[in-house]
Amino acid sequence: MKIGQFAECNNISIDSIRHYMDMGLLLPEKKGSQYYFDKRCSEDIKDIIELKTHGFSLNEIRDILYIQRLATPIAYEKNQYYKGLYENKYKEVLEKLRELKKVENKLSEKINEIFNKVTSCNNIGLDINVLSLLVCPLCNRNLLLEECHVKDTQIFSGLLKCKCGRCFSIEDGIIISDKSEFMENPFGSDIEKFFIDYLKESNEDFINILTKDIWWLSEYFKKGLNENLTVLELGVGYGVFLRNVYESLLDNMIYIAIDHNISILKSLKEMLTRINPNKRVIFICTDVMDIPIRQETIDTIIDVGGVVTHNSFLLQDMDKYTKDKAAIFGSYIINENLPMGSVFQGLDATHFTLRNVKGSINKIKYNIIEDRVSKEFSLTGRYGVESDEKNKIKIYTCFLKR
Repeated sequence: MKIGQFAECNNISIDSIRHYMDMGLLLPEKKGSQYYFDKRCSEDIKDIIELKTHGFSLNEIRDILYIQRLATPIAYEKNQYYKGLYENKYKEVLEKLRELKKVENKLSEKINEIFNKVTSCNNIGLDINVLSLLVCPLCNRNLLLEECHVKDTQIFSGLLKCKCGRCFSIEDGIIISDKSEFMENPFGSDIEKFFIDYLKESNEDFINILTKDIWWLSEYFKKGLNENLTVLELGVGYGVFLRNVYESLLDNMIYIAIDHNISILKSLKEMLTRINPNKRVIFICTDVMDIPIRQETIDTIIDVGGVVTHNSFLLQDMDKYTKDKAAIFGSYIINENLPMGSVFQGLDATHFTLRNVKGSINKIKYNIIEDRVSKEFSLTGRYGVESDEKNKIKIYTCFLKR
């Protein structure tokens, strides 16, 4: 019979049959361009299915079938041979069960250990002492707190109003711009699901580069921490950078996390609060061009959002928020392969040349303390950008000081 009929008779897919053929488990006759499966193949497929249900691997089954074909044992020899095979497999399974039992016990111990460490904690609001940092992004007037729910020094809800008409709300301790639109978080409150999906959907080169660069930047960042530091992160997203440095943040320093997705900010805030509720992190849901922060108050800018922050040309717009001796930890997309006048990620291609990125840094008078450029790679898929094998990108990572 032909492969389709053979597959149907044995309730197995054609792909599986081809795989068994490639491994030498099935040896059908080939006549012209067609394979024909005879009685011997039918017996072999029954043996394959039975041996698989008894825990034998395909490689082990192949060896068993080879011995059967070459030696063709008589019934007594065949029974003795199978008896030895099954006894050995039984011993192997018993040993695996013993090992799995050990793993089960260790997992149970670890779950109990983690459960004992996980503590339920009350929701943390917005620290009332940071209100002095907040101003209207339109007219720079102070924002007035109204209709608020305050407990101790924590603001849980309320309105931050300006005389010009702008209004920011406070929900669950998060400041939300009146221009923000609600966006769904496809992963709900489980941020770890995002990272698992991100790893699946991104290519290995990018993940390796991102991991090394975030670690490199976070180590430099942690070396310069002090109690009086005020940090602004643009496009915090799921908190890739913030998670790396969160437990190193000093209790009195202020970390302002900006993002335009309120549902992601809520999930990130909840997760970080469970780790340590005593860190002074201000979550603001707004666009990076509409930040309600007083000018000349920021000591450090974290700009590792890539496409989210539209690369380094935005640094000039952010410069009004920084003090004279500020620092920047940045990571930017570089694409030197684009023709003049073309568009990349919705922006003019010149924004993505290394020369332009360094030019943007020079305009705001920062010195490059350390920097690095990754190898070229393509970044496609759900979390990718418009790059392919012919149009590869690099990542420029830098630590800057003024």
